Amino acid sequence: MIDHLSPSQIGMWMRCPKQWEFRYVKGLKVPPSGAMVLGSAYHGGLAGRFKYVLDRAAQPPPEYVTDIFDTEWQYLLNMGAMFDDEGENEQLPFDEIVWGDEDPGVLKDTGIRLLQAYEQSIAPSIQPVTVEQKETLIVGDVPIVLVTDLTTPFATIDHKVKKKRFSEAELQQSLQGTVYQMATGLPLEFHVALKQKTLAIDIQRTSRTDADALWFIGQAQSVWQAVHAGVFVPNDQGWHCDPAWCGYWHLCKGR
Repeated sequence: MIDHLSPSQIGMWMRCPKQWEFRYVKGLKVPPSGAMVLGSAYHGGLAGRFKYVLDRAAQPPPEYVTDIFDTEWQYLLNMGAMFDDEGENEQLPFDEIVWGDEDPGVLKDTGIRLLQAYEQSIAPSIQPVTVEQKETLIVGDVPIVLVTDLTTPFATIDHKVKKKRFSEAELQQSLQGTVYQMATGLPLEFHVALKQKTLAIDIQRTSRTDADALWFIGQAQSVWQAVHAGVFVPNDQGWHCDPAWCGYWHLCKGR
């Protein structure tokens, strides 16, 4: 049975325990979408950029980040998309990418433009302390493994590519916001690359109280106990139980 949890694993179990069983017990992996390829290449470009700053104590040349993005993009397409789950070391090869209505060329161009927007407006002012740092947080008797995109002296930064900004409710309910602050002692900033008609970068900060941490400890321990007890009840009460949003729907509700 699994020997640790990650924030994404906890979120998946809370959303639908059956989905968690398909993914982590039965090992069934869903082919990635074009949005996942974009997000992975975008993360790779920014990780390379801030590693450059850490290693050389200097800003990279203008084309450096987009060159890394292009390399990451081509690797994902040519070798089969390979992604690490949050806190996981395993590599997940796929034979296909589900592009849906997305045009790969347009999507790639969008990623480059988003990186350029981030470079022009935000990146040069950031002082990185760690880049893609793996952390292990012990919550009661539950090992929680996470990887922070970036830390600065003032905040932990997590990069997202989304169609719209987080609502206030989503910020307050974010497991990442709680776990990352518990692990680093810093508030979390989501640097959201908005994939809209007018591309933009939005910074949204969230912080947690001691009461929030105590609530999460209870959640983590409950999920840990349920996982080891083999409790995987399907949850069809929500937006997630739909063939458009769940790659396991045809094995479960749609069977």
